[in-house]
Amino acid sequence: MMRVRIIGAGHSDRGDDACGLVAADMLRRVAGPDIDVVDGAADAAAMLALFEDVDGVIAVDCARGGGTPGDIVRLPADPAKWPKSRASSSHGNALADAVALGEALGALPPRFAVFAVVGTDFTLGAPLSPAVQAALPNLIRTVMQEAACMKPN
Repeated sequence: MMRVRIIGAGHSDRGDDACGLVAADMLRRVAGPDIDVVDGAADAAAMLALFEDVDGVIAVDCARGGGTPGDIVRLPADPAKWPKSRASSSHGNALADAVALGEALGALPPRFAVFAVVGTDFTLGAPLSPAVQAALPNLIRTVMQEAACMKPN
């Protein structure tokens, strides 16, 4: 059976940066048994390990810049092409570094996608901004559609 893993990245106490983790919680409720939903790791090596033993990976995160707050952006598999301001993430660059390392080592799964919601408030202790909160239902639909496309017909 083909397995897809959805990875929610972020920091739970940094406003919009919690978006990937909140999305992962929501996705656990709707994902089937062939979709594994996990919270991302804090460092690149541990994040890269989450790419192993699956046929497809969808990572969900929040981005600083790259569009209007609440926009859902599909990022290319090359982190060098990600919005430059993403480097100032409050949870570091574990996802970007893991993707870059995985690409360099040929260790990315055959099907790979990264979706980021453009955020505005990354303040310690802040809740999700209204724009990011409003984007969640569309993000969940988008990720589940992507997961369905990753499965063989």
